[in-house]
Amino acid sequence: MAYNGTLERIMLQKYYALFFTDYQQWFEYRRTGLPVLPRGQDLQNGGIMPTRFKYPLIVQTNNTTNYRAAVERMGSDDVNTKVWWER
Repeated sequence: MAYNGTLERIMLQKYYALFFTDYQQWFEYRRTGLPVLPRGQDLQNGGIMPTRFKYPLIVQTNNTTNYRAAVERMGSDDVNTKVWWER
């Protein structure tokens, strides 16, 4: 049986369904790479989809020792820094 693009259609509908459910649609996109999202000139971050969230300010302030150790292991606290399972 020939592949007919069903997975892309399913993931697009799932993306729509999860859009206002916290960050679930972003997690699904990160997990699958689907749906293929348009990239316009107004897209921030140089047109790149962020790979992670930065540590919150409260963590940086109240847990400095562990925050610095984590950043040292990762390389930086940046939205484009690869997470541990992508290395």
